Amino acid sequence: MKTDKVQEGTWTLMSPHGKTYRAASPIMCCREEQAARVPKEVAAERLITSLSLCGLCNESKYEYILGKGTPAELQVCLTCKNTILQHSVFNVAKNEIARDTRKICGICGGVNYNHRPMCKNG
Repeated sequence: MKTDKVQEGTWTLMSPHGKTYRAASPIMCCREEQAARVPKEVAAERLITSLSLCGLCNESKYEYILGKGTPAELQVCLTCKNTILQHSVFNVAKNEIARDTRKICGICGGVNYNHRPMCKNG
């Protein structure tokens, strides 16, 4: 995908309060505005905090690393880890196939009607 270069010249960003920021590109104008508004210490603290959050919900601090040492490595909190383990792709696919072929036990949710005599719940 081809993108156009930034137009040469001075870019200007004007805040609602009338303060202007001038730079060589739009992103540099935004950078100047943020630097004027957010102290460096606060920006650094926000960055460090965001690095320790769960990679899925971004709410809790991560406690587990799934797929460690693989390209799919993911840092997750306890809630997200349990959700992933309880709703794995294999289990979801197995249940979807069973629903499609109408072979789910109505008593225990098992995947084959033929197990009903052995079903613990009925």
